[in-house]
Amino acid sequence: MLRTKQQGFTLTEVMIVVAVLAILAAIAVPSFSHFTKKAQLRKAKAALLENAHALEQIYSKNKKFADGCPTPPSSGNCSTPLLPDDSGTVGTDGGERLFGKVPGDKFKITTTYTAADKYEMKAEPNGAWANREKRELTLDNTGHLVCYDTKTQAVCKNF
Repeated sequence: MLRTKQQGFTLTEVMIVVAVLAILAAIAVPSFSHFTKKAQLRKAKAALLENAHALEQIYSKNKKFADGCPTPPSSGNCSTPLLPDDSGTVGTDGGERLFGKVPGDKFKITTTYTAADKYEMKAEPNGAWANREKRELTLDNTGHLVCYDTKTQAVCKNF
């Protein structure tokens, strides 16, 4: 009787391939996660700058960002922000006004008006993303942009 040679992989060969794939996955997943977080932070930065541009257009038309501002300005928030017709989604959140679009639902953008000619915009991690991302961005009417890491309690580098 002729014996035919069996073809296929041995158990040892399959186990080696699985081990190599596991090692590659262990290296790739954290790297991918890092780049995803960095990309989302850059989207939030772009959204803040886009909103600031829209606010500057409002200011150039009206010479103010909001109506109903308290006197002195440090005593509270303005009650009626001026918004352009095409500003995107506008709503309220904890007494602050949301201005503009939330980039990919990963960050929520809030704008606080402390005087008719002063504002501070903040992009904070939103929903489940807040468990993964611990950095928030702040932009004021002077164009000062700051990234703050709430986990390390320090200003971010390379954002």
